[in-house]
Amino acid sequence: MAHGLRLLAQRSAVLSLALAATLALGACQPEPSTAPVSPSATAPASGTPDPSPTPSPTEAPQTSPTVLFGGDCAAVLPPSTTPAELGEVTAVDGYDGGTAVSTLGGLSCLFSGDVPLQVMAFPRSAVADDIVDRYREPVCEGYGYDGYGCRVGRESGGMWSLTTLGPSQWGDEATPTPLLDATADVVAANIAATAPPVPVDRTDAWWSATCGDLGADLDLVTILGVEDVESGYPADGGSDVATEIAVRAGSYLGYCAWYGFAGNELRAIQVWPYPGGAWAWERSADDLSEIETLPVTGATEARIGIDGTMAVADMTDGGNLVRVAVGEVDAAVPATLAAVMAALAG
Repeated sequence: MAHGLRLLAQRSAVLSLALAATLALGACQPEPSTAPVSPSATAPASGTPDPSPTPSPTEAPQTSPTVLFGGDCAAVLPPSTTPAELGEVTAVDGYDGGTAVSTLGGLSCLFSGDVPLQVMAFPRSAVADDIVDRYREPVCEGYGYDGYGCRVGRESGGMWSLTTLGPSQWGDEATPTPLLDATADVVAANIAATAPPVPVDRTDAWWSATCGDLGADLDLVTILGVEDVESGYPADGGSDVATEIAVRAGSYLGYCAWYGFAGNELRAIQVWPYPGGAWAWERSADDLSEIETLPVTGATEARIGIDGTMAVADMTDGGNLVRVAVGEVDAAVPATLAAVMAALAG
């Protein structure tokens, strides 16, 4: 265990932008591509939807989701329904949008081809009305870390989907085209023709703390060993609509991070909390190596491991899931992780 904690301390000093751009546990990242944002930058609007009603006391809550198409992105746009003008497209393996999206029963897919394609779909009840209204007509905008394309939403079969076409690989200027509408229509029809997803039931046990709450409750000066602590992270990975939907629906609390400098050394703690995400405990280990378990107060299970070049800790209380990356002295690691669990529990 001492070796594992030293490894966590040593490796966590190398803070990977790719992981900072992660929305999801257990999903290959373009990001995602969708890189997470702090809830302070994505404040819930009035009328924010509940992903699913709180079950009555006589009902057993749904604790794991049934994801749209079983999480198979290839089924979203099979060759038999792909518009000829779009050419051949291939779903990117291993990417489904991740834990926060899947908890809602949703799916977020990337496709490679002559024209970059992205499709995301959620139960309509999980998507705030203003987001639906925003994309009723085609919109061309930047998204993720460096993406740009035109996108339009569709409602079908109790679902809402957003289809995005990017510039071609030759760098054509992105403008709305009939192909965008045609592709969005096919995607919506395919979604309406399949079994609807089943989200995890939201309960009172779901975490609801904000990044501001965590920052106030954690002794960041001691954790980082610096006097001047800043919120956020020096490199912004960007975000996308899937992140906004997940934050506002409650399956993701946002990317919470703080940093400071000890001389020229960057020190940071990064937290990715997933309310209702305990179902993904096993799959969230798929991207880790050198895994070791450790006891953490407030967690029913906890482990450390290496994701790429970064040492991280995963913890669950049996209903929620959180990933933490922090660099500090060995003896402080369990105490810091326990403090994170306590702050999330409120």
